[in-house]
Amino acid sequence: VDIMLVSMAYSLGSIGGLSLGNVEVADHQRLSGAGYCFSASAPPFVSTAASMSLACLSQEGATLMKRLQDNVTTVLAGIETTCKGNLAIVSHSSSPIIHLALAGGAAADFPERSMQMNILEATVEGCKALDLLITTSKTVKGEKAKGGKGPAAATLRIAVRASMDKAMLTKAIKTIDTCLTHAIKFYKGKQ
Repeated sequence: VDIMLVSMAYSLGSIGGLSLGNVEVADHQRLSGAGYCFSASAPPFVSTAASMSLACLSQEGATLMKRLQDNVTTVLAGIETTCKGNLAIVSHSSSPIIHLALAGGAAADFPERSMQMNILEATVEGCKALDLLITTSKTVKGEKAKGGKGPAAATLRIAVRASMDKAMLTKAIKTIDTCLTHAIKFYKGKQ
């Protein structure tokens, strides 16, 4: 790995980041990037938000991380028990960004990625109508799945937060299951 990038966009609710590399890479960036340092710098309010996020993490980080991991575990267990094998968890078990792909009979009935994406998009729209905001995976045209075989899987993308309580998570899982079931029935009727 020649260069490693770290983004504050996802982790701190801010913009910007940093890059790490060997001396040659660092020298190149330092010499080539001088003109961009101030013209592309973060606005003060965004920098303040990042600073406050870091302060919050330094004070409550362990508690927040424990609560977040408990919520992730709750969602994963709930998906496995509630969604009747129609969804498979394809993201890492400790990630708060959870990707769910069609599985079981649903995947067998709709093997094409485009049809799976239609079902998942219908699920997203159903959830949106019921005040639950989730999305589908977004891929670059031609992006390959891990291992380079075939296109990347169509997935639902769920973001879990530490501030969510068990009742909220349970309701969200039931909503996803209901909307997915309706979407599968709708598309089965169109076959």
